[in-house]
Amino acid sequence: MKKIPQRTCIGCNQIFPQNDLLRFVVHDKQILLSADHQGRGVYLCRKLECYQKAQKRKAFQYRLKQSIDQSSLDKLLSLFN
Repeated sequence: MKKIPQRTCIGCNQIFPQNDLLRFVVHDKQILLSADHQGRGVYLCRKLECYQKAQKRKAFQYRLKQSIDQSSLDKLLSLFN
């Protein structure tokens, strides 16, 4: 039986199978939705509440260990509507 990777949502801090979450990476201070970019990434549930919690706590900047343009974070909102 193949082991399924588990990842933690930065919004609700719950553990889910990796395939159930969205992966984000930073490139040139812009945050991108990407499963295939290399580098430090964060995972987030597909729920609007988790996105709002992560943004309120500045979890993207903290977990990615770099500053991110606010306009880039605002563009992510369209993924959750």
